[in-house]
Amino acid sequence: MQRIDSVKREKQKKARISLKNTYKSRFLRIFATAAALTMLLAASGCTREGALVEGSARAVTAIGEYIYYINGIGSTPGKGAEFSVRQGALCRMRSDGTNREVIVPACVAGYQLAGNDIFLVWLSSDNTYSVGVCGLDGSELKRIDTMEKGVFQYYYGYLYYQAADGFVRTDSRGGRRRVVDERAPGEAVYARGRLWCTFADAVSGEASFESMKPDGSDKKVIADYECAVMGRGEDGIYYLSSADSVLYRLDCRSGKSEKMIFTQYDYYLADDKTRLAYCAGGEASPGLTEHNMANGEKRRLNDYYCKDPVKTEEYIYFINASDNSFLYRSRISDGATELVSATVPVEGRTYVLDGYIYYISAAEKSRIYRIDEKTLERVCVQYGV
Repeated sequence: MQRIDSVKREKQKKARISLKNTYKSRFLRIFATAAALTMLLAASGCTREGALVEGSARAVTAIGEYIYYINGIGSTPGKGAEFSVRQGALCRMRSDGTNREVIVPACVAGYQLAGNDIFLVWLSSDNTYSVGVCGLDGSELKRIDTMEKGVFQYYYGYLYYQAADGFVRTDSRGGRRRVVDERAPGEAVYARGRLWCTFADAVSGEASFESMKPDGSDKKVIADYECAVMGRGEDGIYYLSSADSVLYRLDCRSGKSEKMIFTQYDYYLADDKTRLAYCAGGEASPGLTEHNMANGEKRRLNDYYCKDPVKTEEYIYFINASDNSFLYRSRISDGATELVSATVPVEGRTYVLDGYIYYISAAEKSRIYRIDEKTLERVCVQYGV
């Protein structure tokens, strides 16, 4: 096993990837403090449990005629106020922004839509995290278990999450509980009928990238050093290696890895189908670069210090740390870059959905806003405002 140095570990913590045509694959991870709760995102259309689908996990997502969203950033509820929360509650509204309503009045750390169910994690007044399930209107909320900070995801009829006794899975109502691994994975991805997990022990320095069957059996080591999973394609997984700081693509069918990008960045937005990746460097090497992973060609889009980029068909939206952390965008076709809003999104909380850019504004009481991608009209969609 290989110990990763602190500089590389910090780089890997910052790295993010989004696969344009494969949003179904992302595990939801909860990064939480008593005051602020954040999640990584995934998205897909869903059907009832039993069909071969994964849940839809986003801070903002749509199903049917409704848009679901977390109502800004909440905080630890007071004693006896676990279900009396507005700020940070799970809400929904019509696509035109009307009929906003709170459906789960708790401080929600993350949620996932799957068929007619919502699987969610919320912060209780005793500062523990509860895992539960409810209907699409918030009805019949059932607490299934408690969890630690870490992975939370619904896949093909099972919930996976980090509990006190290890990384566990249960059925959709908490039954058939099984410890998949006693360790806590940093990332976990489902592909080709297997789980692909990264592990790193901060005390011992031991780390690995492994695959296993969904029940935790038949474990196989892919790498015996620390890796950061950046995302998943149709049959491949992108990961950043601590051994050489290279972005690899692992073919889940053959088990072979291929070097894709040799320059290390803070953020990666890769399209597994077109083999194009949009990469943003850190403060020491700013700029947004398009990489053609098929032929190695590169094209510079801008020279700004870009943080938390998200991609639409036409633009890359990003927090511009070179200009007060305002929200900017660069056009993919020619790199033309412009200011979108002179407000400061909270890092990691900018989302794209159906022609709108959603984000939580740090300087405006951590409320959630959306911007029309065509008109750049900005509207607060916070419930109660």
